[in-house]
Amino acid sequence: MIRHGQKRTSGTMMKLMNLILGILLFSIAGGGGVQGGSDDGYSADGITIAGMEISGKVEGGYVELMDIRELYNPGATTAVSYLFSLGPGTNVTELDISSEDIDYAYQENQGEAKSGQEVLDGGEIAFISYLDAREAEEYMKGLVNRYSDPALFSFSGNKLLLLQFPLFSHRFVTISLRYSFPVSEDGGLQMLEIPMGSCSVLDGSGEGSSQSREQTGSVFVDIRSMSPSTLEGVYSPSHEIDVLKNGLNSVSVSWTGTFSIGDSMTIYYNELSTAFGAGFLNYRMDQRTMYQENEDGYFMFLFNPNTDEFSEQVMPKDVVFIIDTSGSMRGDKIIQARHALNEVLDILSPEDKFTIIHFSNSHSRFNEEMVPASSENIEEGKSWVDGLTADGGTDINSALLSGLDTLSSFMESGRPREIIFLTDGEATSGVTNTDNILENVENKNIVLEVGATLHVFGIGYNVNTNLLDSLASGSSGASVYITPEEDIDEVLTPFYQTIASPVLTDITMEIDGIEIISGFPESIPDLYKGGELNVVGSYKLLPDDHSDNEGGEGSDDPESGEGSNGSDSSEKIRIYINGTTTTGNTSYEFTFDMEEPGKHDFLPRIYATRVVGSLLRDIKLNGETTEKIELVKRYGKRYGIETPYNTISIHTIVGNLNKYTF
Repeated sequence: MIRHGQKRTSGTMMKLMNLILGILLFSIAGGGGVQGGSDDGYSADGITIAGMEISGKVEGGYVELMDIRELYNPGATTAVSYLFSLGPGTNVTELDISSEDIDYAYQENQGEAKSGQEVLDGGEIAFISYLDAREAEEYMKGLVNRYSDPALFSFSGNKLLLLQFPLFSHRFVTISLRYSFPVSEDGGLQMLEIPMGSCSVLDGSGEGSSQSREQTGSVFVDIRSMSPSTLEGVYSPSHEIDVLKNGLNSVSVSWTGTFSIGDSMTIYYNELSTAFGAGFLNYRMDQRTMYQENEDGYFMFLFNPNTDEFSEQVMPKDVVFIIDTSGSMRGDKIIQARHALNEVLDILSPEDKFTIIHFSNSHSRFNEEMVPASSENIEEGKSWVDGLTADGGTDINSALLSGLDTLSSFMESGRPREIIFLTDGEATSGVTNTDNILENVENKNIVLEVGATLHVFGIGYNVNTNLLDSLASGSSGASVYITPEEDIDEVLTPFYQTIASPVLTDITMEIDGIEIISGFPESIPDLYKGGELNVVGSYKLLPDDHSDNEGGEGSDDPESGEGSNGSDSSEKIRIYINGTTTTGNTSYEFTFDMEEPGKHDFLPRIYATRVVGSLLRDIKLNGETTEKIELVKRYGKRYGIETPYNTISIHTIVGNLNKYTF
């Protein structure tokens, strides 16, 4: 058991003396860090961080986290140096080290835990050292040189908690650290950064820190607004997080996956007290590195509706459901499709209007007109769906045109128009050529000014994905694919719930202050309650903003570092979002500051990922060209994006310390 020592002191001199003494004692044990190779049997067979769990809460502008790491020693008893990087404003309130042989707990209600030493039974010494940013930087320089591990540079600029203690043979030890830090503001959004890769266990073998290898862990954080504001737009550019809303002003964020030293999870969110909220992040290049020589940087614009504001202000809509009843839908497929469609009918709002079309060789409608979603009409529709049987061929073209005709005959201004289309196969009757079907649908949707959004559901593996993807993307809709192992209703019903409540339609976006070169999505979709508009693009500074630009030529190669410099960060930009709500046409204006060069360096990869995705969809729909393939390969190589045309090497992964997924 650890006994609390009488010499718990602080100050730079004592910290350095403890550090030097610790290194000397640990060197006697076997050479520093996780040591090995001495005559008394100490060895270093790979101390590992066997698990990580970070949990906590965000409340009142502060983040409080409990960081728990489990270490394992598979070899002989050895000495361990455990490093934990403490970011700006971090305050440590609890520290616990526990195993079968060690039980040490420290808790301080105010201030920071102090440096000092603790004496173990048997005379061993455990050291706790807090190094400020300058001391930590000097210490880390020595470690980087000794262990040849550049990943340790990620600790630069931060304070450092250094724990040194023995870890007995074949033992686990758990290190728990509770700390807090303030939430930051960034681009009009709240931002918090969770330091998953903030610790390292030194490896006395000289091959670097065990944390340089990928580890597995979990993060669980509850975010709560203390004001009447609602929380919206919880988003991470660094990790694929799961977000669960616990009411208007509380959300839970969770994630499980792998991480390495230096990795952190960035989370943005919006506290809204108005109808809509927005945030703007921009990355300005010091030097142009992309293909277009007129790009100066990249941006991300996030736009969220206030769920509370729109709880009673949902726009009524017109919906046509089109269901495939060809022979291939026999059995479980048609049974599940009927059940799924009936569940969706129950979700319709009374102000909505709907009809249903089923098709095989020919098509038939539940009602020739769009009917209100009254209780009586819903029940009649469900009875009609229950009577559907599967037989015959698949005439996709006539079914879709019939749906558009129905919508065009009963259009009302300001009402979103949607088609929900389910099929399990390719067109086998009527017009069967994919290009002809797409042309017919596009012409009718545009010429008749229907403006319908098509959401398509492909069931099984025999669907024409080119046709379905094109139908969806051409109308800003979604394409969803359901495997034979999945139940149709478990996919269709949750999806429809996300689009059941439109709050802003016919959206356009204008930006003053910079020139937009390209943006994704290329066509802005309607915005639904609980949803988010996320626009990523590239921009060019306006001529007056190039005061620091030497006028050099840009590069066509993403691996080139030559190009123009940006100007200072004093510019402001204005973003206008125009659209239609329940009250008619409206416009929202937001003003943001442009950031200095280099900030938000995750944005180039996000932009590159969107570009590659767009190129791959274009290749899938319209075929390959040498230019498209070369662009995909170059973006993939530079940013470590895996595509069908390139394989990511281990050097690419190691060289790209910022790992982001979307």
